[in-house]
Amino acid sequence: MKTNINSITKLPCQHNCQAPLCPLDCHDNAVWYPDDDICHSKAITKPAWVGAQRKIQRLYQKGLVDDSECFTRPMLEGIKRIGKGLHGMKPEKLHRDSTG
Repeated sequence: MKTNINSITKLPCQHNCQAPLCPLDCHDNAVWYPDDDICHSKAITKPAWVGAQRKIQRLYQKGLVDDSECFTRPMLEGIKRIGKGLHGMKPEKLHRDSTG
């Protein structure tokens, strides 16, 4: 049985998860690069942005996405179409603008 994210008080996958963005961690300032890990926890139902990460990672593996550009959870949530030409944000711009 999968757990609802809203009912989580303790992060069950935090010790085994190497992903910089985890559905159980609600920090908007965390960043994810296309060559980073994606949360593989089976304990929860994954939000749509995890699927977006998987699609972006497949494009990266084909050489169609730049691994020097990062994504935040709000950025991943806002993506409407994932395809060739998708761009993240340069990390230096992210910290300067304090946006995601």
